[in-house]
Amino acid sequence: MVQFTSLVRSATSAALSLALAACVGIGGLSPPKSYTTNTTFQLPRRAPDFIPAASEVGKSLGYRVSGTDRERNAVTLTDSVDGMGAALTGRHVQRTVVVALRPDGRTVAINLALNGNLGTASQKSAEQRLEALKTALTARFR
Repeated sequence: MVQFTSLVRSATSAALSLALAACVGIGGLSPPKSYTTNTTFQLPRRAPDFIPAASEVGKSLGYRVSGTDRERNAVTLTDSVDGMGAALTGRHVQRTVVVALRPDGRTVAINLALNGNLGTASQKSAEQRLEALKTALTARFR
């Protein structure tokens, strides 16, 4: 019985090692890419509390607030997969978004930079993220 348990543990350990190597290997085969884009749009009304509101919207979409610029009325949002998560999946992602309110109080400029592998830095991914931000900010200032 002891030999059987030891055999099962060895087999499980080998299977987990193989799975980890496969994930890292797949990620390693996918070279990193970058994609940047920007857009502007109009809010339905003026946004006097833009920085706190844009920060809340960003957090609700899974970003963290990595900086604010009161002079430019801008918020920098970031999101990444790194560390152990990246090591286990082979997926590397870094997203940086700068959301700024223009002086007219209604025009929002969004600059988005994506870096990553496994299709995470594509035009399609960028368009989806821009649309989610525009929709959430528009709803916030309706």
